[in-house]
Amino acid sequence: MASVASPTVDKENEQNYIRLNLLVVKLSSFVLKARFDHTVPPAQLHHQLNKFIGTINYGKNKKIINQKQYDLLFPQNAPPTSDKFDITLLVYLLKHICGLDGKCKWWKEKDNSKIPDTVVEEIADIVRIRNIRNEIQHLQKASIDQKDFEEKWDINEKAMLRLGAICNLPGLMSEIDTVKNQPFETVKEKVIVIMQSHGLEDDFGDFDDYEDRYDDVYGDYDDYEDDRYDDLGNDYDDYDDHANECDIYGDEDDHYDKYEDLGDWDYDHDNQYDGNDYYDEW
Repeated sequence: MASVASPTVDKENEQNYIRLNLLVVKLSSFVLKARFDHTVPPAQLHHQLNKFIGTINYGKNKKIINQKQYDLLFPQNAPPTSDKFDITLLVYLLKHICGLDGKCKWWKEKDNSKIPDTVVEEIADIVRIRNIRNEIQHLQKASIDQKDFEEKWDINEKAMLRLGAICNLPGLMSEIDTVKNQPFETVKEKVIVIMQSHGLEDDFGDFDDYEDRYDDVYGDYDDYEDDRYDDLGNDYDDYDDHANECDIYGDEDDHYDKYEDLGDWDYDHDNQYDGNDYYDEW
């Protein structure tokens, strides 16, 4: 006869789910953004997106990038900002416009257990974070037992710390510990704030429809980076040669001219993440 979890265990498992959610949606996404900004500084973002507009349009045409994400890349009345990019979009951009090896085998790996612990390269760490995000999203119930929670947390933590070291993120370990150890009600309040900022319900209820709401926070990552475009027989990294074929803006060199009168954007690449401005928002 199958054992039935006690109400106390059920509550603990639900709290594990919410706590891991906060780690992923706040800290993991922040680390991926920092890694992206490390290669593409905010002051250069619009030019870099313009440079790879063929690759981006290809992703949109193949429904790898959705319209909401595309509008964040090419807003009509303001410069783009990576602050608004979700995990889906950040992983896609890291793979395709940041000089990483787009053909590395780890991109296709959806099971973290198949990535050896001895593999500590940054692509593997980006994929580990992506996979944990996907695993959380597709849980049938908003509940994670303690063993699974500890395993996922450990994988995510190590991946974040290695990526954070690349882009000089101070105090990251302390912030990870805070999310893990702070009172649950504080964690829940922070997740509610995130949901409210996306126009979602502020009451978790019984989580029956949480997966749909989760998509609105993280971006729809279902089947992302699967074989939809790998089977096309095209070298994705070479697709920029065809940018003009799918350039909806006409002369891409002039696409961002309308932003030139905004003035120069000050950006101190080495010190961008010094201090605790981001963490203070917690």
